[in-house]
Amino acid sequence: MLFMSIFTFTPEKRDAVIRRRVEKGPMSRGKIMAEWITIGEGRIFGVVEADNPSLMLQAVMAWSDLGHTELVPIMNLEDSVKTILGQ
Repeated sequence: MLFMSIFTFTPEKRDAVIRRRVEKGPMSRGKIMAEWITIGEGRIFGVVEADNPSLMLQAVMAWSDLGHTELVPIMNLEDSVKTILGQ
């Protein structure tokens, strides 16, 4: 299952977020497909593949002291169209 992860943090937490990332690695406990950071906005976007949503919850909770994470289940558009059309 794929998830879009949107992690938002305040400017005051920036250094702590960077430090934790360097020391402990990425937030996800799934396979990170891609990651992006906004320029000057305090948000990190990621696409993560995870078979177990409980692991994603654990990862989110481990970073909750530094910011807010929104997890959105997603799927490839082409696959969703095929599913909708019954192909």
